[in-house]
Amino acid sequence: MIKLKIAVKKTIKNIIGGSKISDIETFKDFVDRIIYLSRLKLDGGALTKAFVDEVRINSDNLHNFKRFCNSEFEKWRQERGSLVDVADFLIHHGADILNFWMTKVFCFNEKKLKIDVPKMLSPVDCQIIAQYSFSKDELKIIKALLQEYEVDDYDEKKAASTIFSNSLKVVSQYLSEIIDSDYKIFTNKLEYKEKKGQLFIDYEAAGRIQGL
Repeated sequence: MIKLKIAVKKTIKNIIGGSKISDIETFKDFVDRIIYLSRLKLDGGALTKAFVDEVRINSDNLHNFKRFCNSEFEKWRQERGSLVDVADFLIHHGADILNFWMTKVFCFNEKKLKIDVPKMLSPVDCQIIAQYSFSKDELKIIKALLQEYEVDDYDEKKAASTIFSNSLKVVSQYLSEIIDSDYKIFTNKLEYKEKKGQLFIDYEAAGRIQGL
């Protein structure tokens, strides 16, 4: 066991040593905290709690996110909106809001992320489409951390897709605060494929107000 942990740490050190340090170290620390706290388990809400804790760590960026969203929501509501038409707000501002969330509150690379909110499914819910590519080094880090924490239920591909989708979904409770109503994001599709060492994530979801 000790030999395995030494080997894992050496693998991570080698990856970091050959990459852009600020970005890859930030990514490694983020994934490390998520896997350590949750082991990627859904039982007892462990996975969701790990992501909520991660958001709290990034309190300055969370504050900036809330300020940005509140400003956009208030302008929209004064000009044209009501809570019943909140999907319209996300059609116009959702892509910017979710990009901010994924790249500033979390540490996903903006150049590799594509998010769109292309259409309303009803006045209170809308479609969300997100795509992302994990690099070869990021996948190696995930694989090494899964080995370190003895997480046997996931390989690095499944773990990467889980980390990405849950990073996006956890925004729900913060959007709920901003629009002052219970808002949830539900996964409709989560697919991934590997090509030339990279992992391409294809995610679709529906975001909607509850109880209307």
